[in-house]
Amino acid sequence: MRIALVTVGTTGDLVPYIALAKGMLERGHDAYLVVPDLFQASAAAHGVPARSFGDIPRDEVESVVARLVTERNVLKHPGIIADAHARGQVVEIGRATIEATRDADLIVSHSLALMGVLAAEVQRKPLVTVHLFPNLIKSQRMSPDGASYGRALNALSWVVGRYVVRRSADPALNELFRQFGLRERRDAMLSTGGSGLLNLVAISPNVLSLDPAWPANYRITGYWFHDEPDFSPDETLSDFLRDGEAPVVITFGSVAGVNGPAMTRAVVAAVSSAGCRAILQAGSENLGGERLPAGMIRIGYVPHGWLFARARWVVTHGGAGTTAAAFRAGVPPITVYHYGDQRFWGLQAARLGVAPRPLSRASFGASSLADRIRTASHDGAMRAKAGALGERIRAEDGVANAVTLIEQAMAH
Repeated sequence: MRIALVTVGTTGDLVPYIALAKGMLERGHDAYLVVPDLFQASAAAHGVPARSFGDIPRDEVESVVARLVTERNVLKHPGIIADAHARGQVVEIGRATIEATRDADLIVSHSLALMGVLAAEVQRKPLVTVHLFPNLIKSQRMSPDGASYGRALNALSWVVGRYVVRRSADPALNELFRQFGLRERRDAMLSTGGSGLLNLVAISPNVLSLDPAWPANYRITGYWFHDEPDFSPDETLSDFLRDGEAPVVITFGSVAGVNGPAMTRAVVAAVSSAGCRAILQAGSENLGGERLPAGMIRIGYVPHGWLFARARWVVTHGGAGTTAAAFRAGVPPITVYHYGDQRFWGLQAARLGVAPRPLSRASFGASSLADRIRTASHDGAMRAKAGALGERIRAEDGVANAVTLIEQAMAH
């Protein structure tokens, strides 16, 4: 079976698809990625065939992320994403995606990669949708912002949320559909974020269980991890890890639109107050770019699967992939959420008892972060739960489950 996997976004949106593509190739399928130019080198480096749907400059991706970070109302985030889809070269990207998938038997698409949905509908090809987070799937157990207010209020919040998303996203997306000769639709973003054939929720069943409100074609597979077995750290990182107790790792990934120097100063003050060693991962906002005190170092890219396994706990932005890596490593993730699904992951980690309550970007500061670090340091029960969760996740094979479900769906 020839399978095209379409994704767009940041690194966290690419890595799971590399893992899935490799699993499909190992099972004997002809799988390839359809991604922007900026992901081509990463795909090739991991031995996964890839086709480009065009250029999305990194500064454009970071501009959208910055808009999401500065807009505190999560219900307005789909409108920002829809606007980004409808502007610029998206029509050209859609056409390029159609060409790149013309010989595919099946399209597997990120729930927010509208170009994958367009390609499937225009060519009348089967579509499988992938969800790396649950915030766009109507739920009884939580509201769209990731919190739970009880079943009745959760239901009301989805009614209000769909209305807000409809007003902000439908005009831009329906204009795009018209340009491809497709019908307009109500609830354009949410209706195109799911497949009638199969929806894969790439989350561990030990982290999130099936929601009673989800249709039967939503299936939880487990996480899709991609490791780099040949990774070797440089001398500075090796020496730091060898010469003291396990450190806290601070990483905010691809978050853009924040004040890197101010965040660094707050992090340094918090770590110093808590009295621990720390590794600061630079990320998009150049964290740790200023002079650091003794007991702290700054690093660039290091695979989270490797790094987190050597941490005592981690401080993250709450991205889906970063949080999954912390869960698998069995270390408490302290979340400072900025936008989108990040609040959900911070709340879910706390609900599972493996992390302190999350911080919002607005409430983040040296004192509040130091308090969370002390909690993670001294709460033995929390660390034990995090360790046990890590063991259960490491025993899963989400990629194999996903490939099997896809094969079964296509067979029927």
